[in-house]
Amino acid sequence: MNYSYLNNSNLDALVTNIVSVSEDEGDTYLVFEDTVFHPKGGGQLSDVGYVEIGNRRFEVSKALSIGSEIRHYVPEKIQCRSEHSVVLTIDLESRRINSRLHSAGHLLDYVLTEMEPEWKCIKGHHYPGEAYLEFNEYMEPSDKDSWCQLVQSRVNEVIKEGMEVKVWEESGYRSVQFGEYQAEGCGGTHVKNIKEIGEIIIKKVKIKKDRAKLSYNVGC
Repeated sequence: MNYSYLNNSNLDALVTNIVSVSEDEGDTYLVFEDTVFHPKGGGQLSDVGYVEIGNRRFEVSKALSIGSEIRHYVPEKIQCRSEHSVVLTIDLESRRINSRLHSAGHLLDYVLTEMEPEWKCIKGHHYPGEAYLEFNEYMEPSDKDSWCQLVQSRVNEVIKEGMEVKVWEESGYRSVQFGEYQAEGCGGTHVKNIKEIGEIIIKKVKIKKDRAKLSYNVGC
């Protein structure tokens, strides 16, 4: 199914219909024909917001992709019929920070790979306050602090230059491409131009066993 959040990362509301209302271990969730809510996954947090049903508004605390459904969880039981028209609205500021952090992770991987070709990223985690990239191949820096400053300086130089971020879906496969960097599969939300990321702050690099973990954040 082609959901609206996949096509437009800046879309914050839409009108759709209820498909079903169910419970999951006592928690009530709704499934809709379409949604602007990005579900938790792919290293990105779920959107939060609310659903308006008639003259009532219900908080949506999280969205999860389970099987073929995107489930929207609400903190109270809802009595309504299927095919009932509703308005979905996300917290756009929360979406923007999630998109900035997600795009920052991709860009940081591209720039670092140019600087240090031996570094191979295997995981991206883009939660606010705890974002990081994890590598299973790397060359440990002799001076970690100086190295982090060098990476930070380079990636922010690239951001100042600007670069378009393209997202598209073809044959059920969704791709993202940053400028001329190689396109890759991704189901998350992104900025339209890397200038929207703002400043990337490299917090530290930690080497443990056979992994290198590079922690980062984005400026206000």
